[in-house]
Amino acid sequence: MNRERGFTLVEMLVAVIIVGSTLAVFFQLLSSSLRLEKRGRDQFKTLLAAKEKYMDISSLNIKDREFPWQGADGDARWTVRLERSGCSPKKELGEALASRPYSNLYKISLDFVCKGHEKVTLTRYIRFPGEYFSEEFQNQHIKDEAECLFKTREVQEEAT
Repeated sequence: MNRERGFTLVEMLVAVIIVGSTLAVFFQLLSSSLRLEKRGRDQFKTLLAAKEKYMDISSLNIKDREFPWQGADGDARWTVRLERSGCSPKKELGEALASRPYSNLYKISLDFVCKGHEKVTLTRYIRFPGEYFSEEFQNQHIKDEAECLFKTREVQEEAT
Protein backbone atom coordinates (compact mmCIF):
# COMPACT_ATOMS: atom_id res chain seq x y z
CA MET A 1 0.00 0.00 0.00
CA ASN A 2 1.25 3.38 -0.96
CA ARG A 3 -0.01 5.89 1.63
CA GLU A 4 1.03 9.48 1.51
CA ARG A 5 1.63 11.22 4.77
CA GLY A 6 -0.63 14.21 5.56
CA PHE A 7 -3.75 15.29 7.37
CA THR A 8 -7.18 13.94 6.64
CA LEU A 9 -10.13 16.25 6.03
CA VAL A 10 -11.55 15.46 9.48
CA GLU A 11 -8.27 16.36 11.18
CA MET A 12 -8.14 19.66 9.29
CA LEU A 13 -11.74 20.50 10.27
CA VAL A 14 -11.02 19.78 13.94
CA ALA A 15 -7.90 21.99 13.81
CA VAL A 16 -9.83 24.84 12.15
CA ILE A 17 -12.61 24.59 14.76
CA ILE A 18 -10.09 24.70 17.63
CA VAL A 19 -8.20 27.67 16.17
CA GLY A 20 -11.48 29.47 15.37
CA SER A 21 -12.84 28.94 18.89
CA THR A 22 -9.58 30.15 20.43
CA LEU A 23 -9.60 33.29 18.28
CA ALA A 24 -13.27 34.00 19.12
CA VAL A 25 -12.54 33.80 22.86
CA PHE A 26 -9.45 35.98 22.45
CA PHE A 27 -11.37 38.70 20.57
CA GLN A 28 -14.19 38.65 23.13
CA LEU A 29 -11.64 39.17 25.90
CA LEU A 30 -9.99 41.96 23.92
CA SER A 31 -13.34 43.67 23.35
CA SER A 32 -14.24 43.44 27.05
CA SER A 33 -10.83 44.73 28.02
CA LEU A 34 -11.16 47.75 25.71
CA ARG A 35 -14.65 48.50 27.08
CA LEU A 36 -13.38 48.36 30.68
CA GLU A 37 -10.39 50.55 29.81
CA LYS A 38 -12.70 53.19 28.27
CA ARG A 39 -15.00 53.07 31.30
CA GLY A 40 -12.03 53.51 33.65
CA ARG A 41 -10.70 56.40 31.58
CA ASP A 42 -14.13 58.08 31.61
CA GLN A 43 -14.44 57.62 35.39
CA PHE A 44 -10.98 59.11 35.86
CA LYS A 45 -11.89 62.13 33.71
CA THR A 46 -15.10 62.59 35.72
CA LEU A 47 -13.16 62.37 38.98
CA LEU A 48 -10.63 64.95 37.76
CA ALA A 49 -13.42 67.31 36.67
CA ALA A 50 -15.14 66.84 40.05
CA LYS A 51 -11.89 67.57 41.93
CA GLU A 52 -11.33 70.69 39.84
CA LYS A 53 -14.87 71.93 40.56
CA TYR A 54 -14.43 71.08 44.26
CA MET A 55 -11.21 73.11 44.40
CA ASP A 56 -12.92 76.05 42.68
CA ILE A 57 -15.83 75.93 45.13
CA SER A 58 -13.57 75.41 48.17
CA SER A 59 -11.83 78.69 47.46
CA LEU A 60 -15.12 80.61 47.79
CA ASN A 61 -16.75 81.88 50.98
CA ILE A 62 -19.64 79.54 51.74
CA LYS A 63 -21.60 82.32 53.47
CA ASP A 64 -21.50 84.56 50.38
CA ARG A 65 -24.94 85.15 48.83
CA GLU A 66 -23.45 84.40 45.41
CA PHE A 67 -22.06 81.02 46.49
CA PRO A 68 -22.87 78.47 43.75
CA TRP A 69 -24.88 75.74 45.51
CA GLN A 70 -25.59 74.04 42.21
CA GLY A 71 -24.80 74.45 38.57
CA ALA A 72 -23.92 72.90 35.25
CA ASP A 73 -20.82 72.94 33.08
CA GLY A 74 -21.47 71.43 29.67
CA ASP A 75 -22.57 67.82 30.25
CA ALA A 76 -21.81 67.97 33.98
CA ARG A 77 -24.22 68.88 36.77
CA TRP A 78 -23.15 69.47 40.35
CA THR A 79 -24.70 70.23 43.73
CA VAL A 80 -23.05 71.33 46.97
CA ARG A 81 -24.52 70.10 50.25
CA LEU A 82 -23.75 71.38 53.73
CA GLU A 83 -24.82 69.08 56.55
CA ARG A 84 -24.52 69.05 60.29
CA SER A 85 -22.45 66.01 61.00
CA GLY A 86 -24.30 63.45 63.04
CA CYS A 87 -21.54 60.92 62.52
CA SER A 88 -19.70 59.03 65.16
CA PRO A 89 -16.21 60.53 65.09
CA LYS A 90 -14.54 57.25 66.05
CA LYS A 91 -16.18 55.40 63.20
CA GLU A 92 -15.93 57.93 60.35
CA LEU A 93 -13.19 60.36 61.31
CA GLY A 94 -10.72 58.31 63.27
CA GLU A 95 -9.44 58.38 66.82
CA ALA A 96 -7.74 61.80 66.49
CA LEU A 97 -11.09 63.61 66.38
CA ALA A 98 -12.93 61.31 68.78
CA SER A 99 -11.98 63.31 71.87
CA ARG A 100 -13.11 66.66 70.43
CA PRO A 101 -16.70 67.85 70.65
CA TYR A 102 -18.22 67.73 67.20
CA SER A 103 -21.34 69.85 67.53
CA ASN A 104 -19.78 72.40 65.13
CA LEU A 105 -18.57 69.75 62.72
CA TYR A 106 -20.07 69.98 59.24
CA LYS A 107 -19.85 67.85 56.16
CA ILE A 108 -19.47 69.65 52.83
CA SER A 109 -20.20 67.39 49.86
CA LEU A 110 -20.05 67.94 46.13
CA ASP A 111 -22.24 65.64 44.04
CA PHE A 112 -20.89 65.68 40.49
CA VAL A 113 -22.65 63.90 37.62
CA CYS A 114 -21.50 63.83 34.00
CA LYS A 115 -24.03 62.74 31.38
CA GLY A 116 -23.68 59.02 30.82
CA HIS A 117 -21.31 58.47 33.76
CA GLU A 118 -21.59 57.48 37.38
CA LYS A 119 -22.05 60.09 40.09
CA VAL A 120 -18.96 61.17 42.03
CA THR A 121 -19.32 62.55 45.55
CA LEU A 122 -16.41 64.37 47.17
CA THR A 123 -16.77 65.05 50.91
CA ARG A 124 -14.82 67.09 53.42
CA TYR A 125 -15.42 67.51 57.14
CA ILE A 126 -14.81 71.00 58.49
CA ARG A 127 -15.32 72.60 61.88
CA PHE A 128 -16.87 76.07 61.95
CA PRO A 129 -16.84 78.20 65.10
CA GLY A 130 -20.07 78.44 67.08
CA GLU A 131 -22.53 81.04 65.77
CA TYR A 132 -20.62 81.13 62.46
CA PHE A 133 -23.81 80.76 60.43
CA SER A 134 -26.79 83.03 60.86
CA GLU A 135 -30.16 81.43 61.62
CA GLU A 136 -31.43 82.44 58.18
CA PHE A 137 -28.41 80.79 56.52
CA GLN A 138 -28.90 77.63 58.59
CA ASN A 139 -32.57 77.38 57.67
CA GLN A 140 -31.83 77.92 54.00
CA HIS A 141 -28.68 75.86 53.41
CA ILE A 142 -27.78 73.51 56.26
CA LYS A 143 -29.46 70.13 56.29
CA ASP A 144 -29.41 67.33 58.78
CA GLU A 145 -27.81 64.13 57.51
CA ALA A 146 -31.10 62.19 57.47
CA GLU A 147 -32.69 64.80 55.21
CA CYS A 148 -29.63 64.82 52.96
CA LEU A 149 -29.67 61.04 52.58
CA PHE A 150 -33.18 61.34 51.17
CA LYS A 151 -32.04 64.10 48.78
CA THR A 152 -29.05 62.02 47.67
CA ARG A 153 -31.34 59.18 46.66
CA GLU A 154 -33.40 61.66 44.58
CA VAL A 155 -30.26 62.91 42.79
CA GLN A 156 -29.18 59.32 42.04
CA GLU A 157 -32.61 58.49 40.62
CA GLU A 158 -32.53 61.60 38.40
CA ALA A 159 -29.11 60.64 37.07
CA THR A 160 -30.30 57.24 35.88
